Amino acid sequence: MTSEGIKRAKEGLGSLGSLLWLCGIIFFAVFLSGEAAEYTVEGLKLACLGILPTTLPTMLVSDLYTAYGKPERLSLPSRAVGLLFGIRESGVRHILLGGLCGFPVGARSVGAAYERGELEKGEAERLVALSSNPSPPFVIGAVGMGMLGSRKMGILLALSLVISTALVGVIFRRKRTFSNIRQDIPRQRYSFIESVRSAADASLILCAFISSFSVLLGFVRKYLTHSPTRALLFSLLEVTSGAEFFARGTELAHPFSLCLLGFTLGFGGISVMLQSATFIKKAGLSMRLYLPMKLTQGVLCGAVIPVLNYLI
Repeated sequence: MTSEGIKRAKEGLGSLGSLLWLCGIIFFAVFLSGEAAEYTVEGLKLACLGILPTTLPTMLVSDLYTAYGKPERLSLPSRAVGLLFGIRESGVRHILLGGLCGFPVGARSVGAAYERGELEKGEAERLVALSSNPSPPFVIGAVGMGMLGSRKMGILLALSLVISTALVGVIFRRKRTFSNIRQDIPRQRYSFIESVRSAADASLILCAFISSFSVLLGFVRKYLTHSPTRALLFSLLEVTSGAEFFARGTELAHPFSLCLLGFTLGFGGISVMLQSATFIKKAGLSMRLYLPMKLTQGVLCGAVIPVLNYLI
């Protein structure tokens, strides 16, 4: 098949997917409006009380760091990570921002840096996947201590995410070719008003995705009783609900459930993938590397957890 044929096939699949999604929304709105409204409210509560209080400040901090950070003054570890992953040293800060602040801060930061001409396209597309990870407070606090009742397990899960991110960075490494980078990048001026506006726009996008997937997961939870199928859907769709599903008890065997918990955290879910796409599409970046990289990370994260649990 020619490249034009492949492009048309992708466009056809995208149109079909949009049509099916629209039909599903119409069905829920007409025949199950009461339940859909209930699940939407649950999603909005989760977004407003559990997600936005942490993501909104971190978005403001990431803008401030991007404006006043000095990527030219880099430490030896940053140079080593850049060489290991095949990215420029200043790109390491996006991985750190994403890892410390959680998604979608990393994807938003990468998209903004590419628009300013600081990153090469292929490098930026790999960085989107490498910087899309749940934050340590979520993994250690919410999942480890809150859901599993164990701080040790939370730290173990956080370590597995770090290790799987490093392995994915090495596996998908490319030769460093930075010829397309602008040499006259102007110093960005920080604007608090613009930063708040941008963070507010991003927060609304988060709320929309979280509430939409809350409706979908609500119906899956109520009407789908086959445990393995539910496990697969929860791990693929949304990271918070998926983590809660595996951490708080399922009909699956415990070791397998723990591996699926690791996969859920490493992959991040389709909801996060769509959120990331929202922030990078306007910059002209594609998601062609995101899905294979995050699926690989999910598998590696799930495989690393039992090993770490045995060793520690």
